[in-house]
Amino acid sequence: GHDGPLLTDTIIVASIKPSTGQVAMLSIPRDMAAPIPGYGWFKINHANHFGEQEKEGGGGNFAAQVVEDVLDEPIDYYVRVDFAAFEDIVDEVGGIDIEVDRSFIDQSFPAGPNRYQVVSFDKGAQHMDGDTALTFARSRHGTNGEGSDFARARRQQKVLLALKEQVLTLGTITNPGRIKRILNTLDEHIITNAGITELVSFVSLAQAIDPSAIKTHVLTNAEDDLLMNSNIDGAFLLQPRAGNYREIHALVDGMFERDVREVPLAPEPVPPPSSLFLAVYNGTWRTGLAGRWQKWLQEQGYAVSVIDNTVERPILQTEILLL
Repeated sequence: GHDGPLLTDTIIVASIKPSTGQVAMLSIPRDMAAPIPGYGWFKINHANHFGEQEKEGGGGNFAAQVVEDVLDEPIDYYVRVDFAAFEDIVDEVGGIDIEVDRSFIDQSFPAGPNRYQVVSFDKGAQHMDGDTALTFARSRHGTNGEGSDFARARRQQKVLLALKEQVLTLGTITNPGRIKRILNTLDEHIITNAGITELVSFVSLAQAIDPSAIKTHVLTNAEDDLLMNSNIDGAFLLQPRAGNYREIHALVDGMFERDVREVPLAPEPVPPPSSLFLAVYNGTWRTGLAGRWQKWLQEQGYAVSVIDNTVERPILQTEILLL
């Protein structure tokens, strides 16, 4: 139901060291700037969209190539999972157990086109079904420091590790009917370049992994981290603070040895005035710019009643009119 269904909501790179049973995970913000071959600089979450435009079913491979170029690290396998698969698998294994680090409320969680709902989570141990786990993983406007993509990325890693533990429980592995239903879900809602032999090997590897040996990293725009805010042609992007990707390459090279950094707490979200209605006019020659700003404003909870182009173009400076 999203108006950009082929944009990647989440990107996580996992590296496995079979000799030691170690795993390192790196969450890449969807707003990080990346050079996409044939298209120029875009948010990295556009890679799958462009790959699908070129060839149906080719988005996962194209996105993996873009991530490989950005990280300077070979990506052997990719898995593209949609929301339905995530919900179905969590439900099929009987739900997952999550330790919620802090209570929070999100008053702007998507509830359909141009609609929002209020969701909340309490600190402490919780057993979540598929719908609840997906909401926990997707929320990005929460209070109490949880209102950022970076906080969300940490939650997503937590959810994946909890799902791994539940999938590998004896009750799942020894239940042929449950395994068959999971495989059917995978077949309908997951695209991967891994064959059945690799998937069986991954299960064996996962069983041998020491949970205490898993390191989870998140790229953020904190003052002492590797990304910073920028604006290119009216689009919000996260660019490498160093001006190139060399510091990110160093992080990836040392993911198994590097200490995990705390994700900075997000500032408290400010609820927008419910009586404020906005109109967005594109004064440039860039097609679709007003629509992209409409989408961003609506994600913040504002009502955008009109989008259009200005009568005269180009207009060289942004104007804000209060009527």
